[in-house]
Amino acid sequence: MPHILDTNRDTRGHYDRLKAAGYDTYIRYIAAPPARQDKCVSDAEARAIAAVGLQLALVYEVNGRPRGADVGHRDGVYAKKRAQQLGAPAGTIIWYTADEDTTDAIFGPTRDAFVAFRDAIAPYRCGGYASGWMLDKLFSAGVIVARWLTDSTGFRGSKASAAAGRYELKQALPTPVAGLDTDPDAEHLDVTGKGPDIGAFVPFGAAAGAAAMPPAPPDHPAPPAPKPAVSVATAPIVPPPDRQAGGGS
Repeated sequence: MPHILDTNRDTRGHYDRLKAAGYDTYIRYIAAPPARQDKCVSDAEARAIAAVGLQLALVYEVNGRPRGADVGHRDGVYAKKRAQQLGAPAGTIIWYTADEDTTDAIFGPTRDAFVAFRDAIAPYRCGGYASGWMLDKLFSAGVIVARWLTDSTGFRGSKASAAAGRYELKQALPTPVAGLDTDPDAEHLDVTGKGPDIGAFVPFGAAAGAAAMPPAPPDHPAPPAPKPAVSVATAPIVPPPDRQAGGGS
């Protein structure tokens, strides 16, 4: 059963029901203005995800039709900055999208955008969300390190890629989960049953939830505030004569 979903909705207030449904990893959007920011993950949402022990992955999309190196570079510069702000560790996969039925005529400009995006986000790594045909081309050329098949199974090559297992993630059709509009995403497991690296991470580091003390989502009681530390002055401890520093026992 999938435990990963993507959504363009704020996930705060839904964590109890999302976890009860088995979902522990949420792929959320990042995008440079003037793209809609209401569909993008905020710092507050990322901290809330960390606070309840869940994971975040990032997908960059403005219109899903990137063309040319200038566009890819611009998108990558913003994606890198935003990933750093959210505490994504180096090496995290950031997904870049070509959400269309790619043709030979537009392959070149789209590939150039992906190459420039990949270069601009280093030391992060580039994953691709696209048709099976586009993903095959980009993956074989080393432009992307992971493939996410769109739910548009009629796109060129998508059915063949899905049947052959040439993907790391495969998006399902939109499904409401826990009151959210979502797309569940299935991993391609290896022969041992292990899932692939999809770029999931705990925002702001593993201790983010406890350290930041973000506002609790509505379906979670607020954690108690930490007590202020009390500074107590103490005299230096001097070892007895037969226990000076550096001596053995």
